[in-house]
This record gives sequence, structure tokens and C-alpha cells, in this order.
Amino acid sequence: MSRPVAFLCTAITVVYDKMPREVIITREKENGLYVWQRQWTNTVKWAVTTVFFPSVRNRLRQEIPVFLEFTTTLTGHGKLKSYLHRFGLTDNVMCPCEEEEEQTTDRLIFQCKKLRNRRNEMIKKTLVAIDL
Repeated sequence: MSRPVAFLCTAITVVYDKMPREVIITREKENGLYVWQRQWTNTVKWAVTTVFFPSVRNRLRQEIPVFLEFTTTLTGHGKLKSYLHRFGLTDNVMCPCEEEEEQTTDRLIFQCKKLRNRRNEMIKKTLVAIDL
């Protein structure tokens, strides 16, 4: 009986050069964020969204309530007249606050006079959330 025990003791070598699990997880998270940021920066598909959230890391730090209207507006698929016009659901594409401007995502978010107060409030909250 002592022979197998002696064999086991001599066959086991302790290796101290292994990386801790937490280090591997942290490195992989950082690598994932790097790849995600590179893809985010180089795409043209979600141009409106990248204007508001140029940094993936900073966006993940923000606690923004995500709801249907928010998501559809940022992706350009909201109930905007320009979007509805593409599908023949409306003939009028003009913004209600100024008849000479087309109601687009950019206009609604950056320029619409009716939304000025809400826009300023959102900008303040965003700046606080990312510590600017």
C-alpha cells in the first residue's frame, strides 16, 4: 500500500507560474471591450447612437433606463415622420416645431425647439454619469 502513495507523491509537481483565474477574466473583458470599441468606432450602421455614446466603456458605466421609445429613436427607427415616410405611412415629413425642416432623428435630438428642455436635462445627466 505504501508504494502507490509514494508513486503519487513523486509524480505530482507544483506549478506556481499559472495565472490566477481573475487575471484571465479581467484580461478577456478588456480584450472584449477593445474589440467592441473598434467595431463601434468603425461602423456606419448606428451613426446616431455613436454620437451620443462614442465610448463603449463610458456607456456601460451609465445607468440609463432603456425603453422602446429611447431605443427606436437612437437607432433611427422611431415614429419619426422621415422614417414613416420611407414606408409610405405619411406624406408630411416636416417637423411640427418648424415646417421648413424634415423631422429626422438628428433634428429631433439636436435641434427641435419643442424638446429643448428635455434635451438639456438629458445632456446634464449624461455628463454627470460620465464624470465630465
